[in-house]
Amino acid sequence: MPDSVDPIERICRALCRFHGNPENIQFDGSPMWESYRDEAMAILWVLREDDWLPHGLVVRKDARRSV
Repeated sequence: MPDSVDPIERICRALCRFHGNPENIQFDGSPMWESYRDEAMAILWVLREDDWLPHGLVVRKDARRSV
């Protein structure tokens, strides 16, 4: 998958594969992976709350900030 793919789409596609569903099959008029959008957003929200994760798993935009 190209690096230019939106992170939400990448997470959605990974969740789709994890559940054993084909990513691009049509589901309610859209690719199946799009049905995982809410779950992907929840995952990203948790990743932003670094209190819930070991510090080594948090990725920050500001590389100067210690993790």
